[in-house]
Amino acid sequence: IDSSLMYGNERQVGNLLGQYFADGRLTRDDIFVTTKVGHPPTQDFPDARTHYLYREDLSAYEGVMQEAVKSLDNLGLGYVDLLLIHWPGLFDDASRYPKDWAVKTPAKEVARRKRVEMWAGLERLYEMKLARAIGVSNF
Repeated sequence: IDSSLMYGNERQVGNLLGQYFADGRLTRDDIFVTTKVGHPPTQDFPDARTHYLYREDLSAYEGVMQEAVKSLDNLGLGYVDLLLIHWPGLFDDASRYPKDWAVKTPAKEVARRKRVEMWAGLERLYEMKLARAIGVSNF
């Protein structure tokens, strides 16, 4: 099952899984659940709670931790099989890349630091056994 806070489907998926678990149609071992955290706001998803990706005063580590806990709550699960950083790339105008990929800019340095913080959050969630595996998507 592929889900994400961005997709807005976790609560529905969780409700259905809960029904299937309750009536014995499925066990937790029957399914592989992936979800994603860390997607910046987009035109289709303007309410993303990922302000931590842009604001230097907010911790991306804490943001990822909070999003993961929210996802687990939405899904009604104690853990996910795979937790991904949804969009770990640069969070500014990607149309310039890779032309000036090697040029360091303040925005790139912030994005790099935020990726490191997000990854540390995923490692902690893995250590806490809230994710059986961690990775990145759209990199």
